[in-house]
Amino acid sequence: VTVPVVDSGTYYLIFEANIDADMWGNLYELNLTNNVLAVPVTFNLWPPPDLAPISFQAPAMVTGPPNPSVTLVWGVTNQGAGPAVGSWYDSVYLSTNSVVGPDDWPFTEFAETNTVPAGGSYWRTNTVTVPVVDSGTYYLIYIANDPNHNWQTLYESNLTNNVLAVPVTFNLWPPPDLAPIALQVPAVVTGPANPSVTLVWGVTNQGAGPAMGGWCDVLYLSTNSVPGPDDWWFADFWETNTVPAGGTYWRT
Repeated sequence: VTVPVVDSGTYYLIFEANIDADMWGNLYELNLTNNVLAVPVTFNLWPPPDLAPISFQAPAMVTGPPNPSVTLVWGVTNQGAGPAVGSWYDSVYLSTNSVVGPDDWPFTEFAETNTVPAGGSYWRTNTVTVPVVDSGTYYLIYIANDPNHNWQTLYESNLTNNVLAVPVTFNLWPPPDLAPIALQVPAVVTGPANPSVTLVWGVTNQGAGPAMGGWCDVLYLSTNSVPGPDDWWFADFWETNTVPAGGTYWRT
């Protein structure tokens, strides 16, 4: 087990069998006064680490489709007197300013499970999708050992130096507008239950910008012409092509 102790000293580990039997409806016993044992343990803990980002690199300007892909580079050093051992999460936030607020959320995160000795460092390069659909200047905020992961945060001597923010200007293309132009199906299907049917459909991009990346086209089975919460999504087809403005694609 992991013992939640961060300061050296002598503590007691206390074991209780059949905890709260009367309160929680556990095993009924003749005697509940003899269910506890305690043993002293002296913890001599290493000094804590202190992770701090030393660099966070992002393009100053990004031109592309909504939700663009951006390559980020960051480096983190351990300024503490002890090693960083265990696991933690580094996160990147999108914000309209340089400070993470209650409405900001980490759009990507990366688990770290390595050991960083005192004075050591690590560097990472990752390409991420930034969830921005309107042009403008935003901040990408990197947090090492993000404390929002309260259930898996590395204990540090100082959590006030874990953040770096960089402004990025996004010049985004106009969004696409996909619309089906045809769905060809047999008017009558005669055969066994769960029959096989050949379908043909076409989709056009009515928008001013290209459709790029990936999306999913689906087929529903319904008793009326409008998909509802009780209708069955019985087939899906992933698209990863680029459809320019005014372009189309056909599938059989």
